[in-house]
Amino acid sequence: MALIGVITRRVLLAAGLTGATSGAVYVSTDPGARREARFWGLLAPLLAKYFWVFKFVKDEDKAEKFTALHDMYAEPVYQLFVDLGGLYVKLGQAMSVRPDVVPWQYCEQLKKLQSDVPGRSFEEIREIVEHELGAPLTEHYATFDETHVGAASVGQAHRATLRSGEEVVVKVQYPDVSWKFVVDLRCMGDVLDFILWCDAIDGIDEFPVYYTELRDQSMLELDYNLERANLEEIGASIRDIFKRDIAVPQSIPALCTDKLLTMTYLPGPKLEHEILRRMASLGINVNGKLDDLIRGTAHKVHKADPANGVGAESELASQNLMDMVSVEEDAILKMDPAAATEPSPPVVPRTGVWGQVLSRLASTIGPRILFSLARTWQWAYDGTVWAVLGCAQRLAALGLSWHNLDAWAERQTLAMRTQANQRDTRQWLDTLLDVHGYEIFCTQLFNADPHPGNIILMPDNRLGLIDYGQCKRIRDPRVRRQVARLVVAVADNGTDEEIAEAFRAAGFLTKNDSTFFAAAFARLLFGHITADMLDVRWHRKLHRADRVTYFPAEMIMVYRVAGLLRGLGLALQQDLSVGTAWAKYARTLLDTEDTCGGDL
Repeated sequence: MALIGVITRRVLLAAGLTGATSGAVYVSTDPGARREARFWGLLAPLLAKYFWVFKFVKDEDKAEKFTALHDMYAEPVYQLFVDLGGLYVKLGQAMSVRPDVVPWQYCEQLKKLQSDVPGRSFEEIREIVEHELGAPLTEHYATFDETHVGAASVGQAHRATLRSGEEVVVKVQYPDVSWKFVVDLRCMGDVLDFILWCDAIDGIDEFPVYYTELRDQSMLELDYNLERANLEEIGASIRDIFKRDIAVPQSIPALCTDKLLTMTYLPGPKLEHEILRRMASLGINVNGKLDDLIRGTAHKVHKADPANGVGAESELASQNLMDMVSVEEDAILKMDPAAATEPSPPVVPRTGVWGQVLSRLASTIGPRILFSLARTWQWAYDGTVWAVLGCAQRLAALGLSWHNLDAWAERQTLAMRTQANQRDTRQWLDTLLDVHGYEIFCTQLFNADPHPGNIILMPDNRLGLIDYGQCKRIRDPRVRRQVARLVVAVADNGTDEEIAEAFRAAGFLTKNDSTFFAAAFARLLFGHITADMLDVRWHRKLHRADRVTYFPAEMIMVYRVAGLLRGLGLALQQDLSVGTAWAKYARTLLDTEDTCGGDL
């Protein structure tokens, strides 16, 4: 029946597009029909061509044919999303940071939606603001920039200054966004119905409940009063705990309505843009494909160069201990500020020689002393190298230069800058994982939309978290504990039986109740992306074993957060395990009667 409905609506639109009089009048006068016609004008042939390759092309030729289609349609799909705006902008933003499931050609195009979305005219924005506040713009704002600082699916934002001199950002909702969301959701539902009908994607059974949850959450985003409440509640729960690392804007209640949100201004570029800019300036390929990253080729920017006799990787080996220790220090101190003076929990052992050394040292002398020794070594090492580099530069300025010394200095400078950029990147990503893990397991309410466009890198190196339109509340503490048990099972590299048990307890249902499938699916949700997961044969084997028949609604937005953060990490050439990062908060929740900070 769903497919019949899809076909019926598409036939009516096609009649209008091909010139049938009644259909043409309907399409030309109804804005929703015009919008659907534009959408299907591109998506209908796109789906038909992908379907043809999927069903009728030989297996050995499919990869080449699919690649050709990706190359052909990535840019037109991006342009369609830009032209239509609305929910398609949000869909494109989410797709752009999922290189693990979206072809890289689409990711490259759609990531432009993080910042390059065209906005509405200032005249229209002025009219909306004045209507919402019931007064001229100048009565409340001393200045109001005519050029927007960002446009998205629901509206756009402008910098302004209050009469008091305080800098703020004003988010303004478009007046036509509500009906557009309804039309867009219907089109997306029709695409899903078609994919379900043709069985084109393995494991698609769980998509309907996933779609329903996203539909409901997207409609909540249209209420700016709700977003302001989310901003204040989450801000109050994380500002003090993560004050060294993040900033959350504060609303100005007198200048807020259900269509208008005024909040304090957080300066800085988008985090992803700044990191990629730094990487490009260091000569790192920022367009490496996901399979290269996971298999350990494109992302090894420190690979030894035999032509130079010594590689940058060996020159940086002495810094690896500091990188590993700093992650553990950050985890312990953020969980318990008293860890600076009180005995700390043991450091989780890591794989490899350095991991074993680190674990043994931490167990013997204590993490706090180990942290201090590692920092001292880092400062001494950096100071020595920079002193030598300074001498080399002074000698060069005096005309006293040696080729070997110059070459070493150039390599070492690049290597140290690269290492510092990687360390900063990892620290920022760890902060994002920590903040959202804390929200999920230690409070009732969490931000479910941490896409790159919502994360600012401030001048003081803190992260500004700026959008709280899509948040999810988990009221039942039992549900939060079920999620925690699943995350811990994955993080601890539990057996298939242990992970599958936690998977079932979290509310997932599968057709055949396969233990292998349940464990693999859970690792896919919260573990590292492995090379096997990039092989279509692995997915076929997985879904021949079983299929998800029920995806718990409470888990959907948790999975969305995990997917967005892991996708951001992959875009920045960091393979993250969300489960490992969240395990400390999940364990604390499981070890206490309530939560590790929030009230139930």
